Amino acid sequence: MNHYLETIITSKVINSPEVSLFDNNAHTIVKGLFKAYYNNPRLLHKGTQRKLYINLRNVSQNVVDFEYGNYEIIKEEFDLITGYDFNNDSTSELAKEYYEKRCVLVRIICDFIAGMTDTYASNEYNRIVK
Repeated sequence: MNHYLETIITSKVINSPEVSLFDNNAHTIVKGLFKAYYNNPRLLHKGTQRKLYINLRNVSQNVVDFEYGNYEIIKEEFDLITGYDFNNDSTSELAKEYYEKRCVLVRIICDFIAGMTDTYASNEYNRIVK
């Protein structure tokens, strides 16, 4: 009986076109949101930016206040965090600092997306990606 039920659930639910479509849409939304937030962390909710600032202070004293800081300095800092070329410089203290900052940013983005409801994620995706 158990084997029969597993077969039915697999064929009618798990492998159904509707579930596959939902999974594909969810994958597209999560990937799109992550890419958008990573490429422009200023798109993150203000509270999440504040959390990012606090967590970055745990790995470095060289942190820009994303809410009240100078726009150009904030942009430069985010560009370094997301674009630092570790292939050409992986051993310096600066490289280590920006590697740690990038890890913090990725974790914050993942946590933010993970906490979204399906509706909120879909709305955010439509607002900032499409």
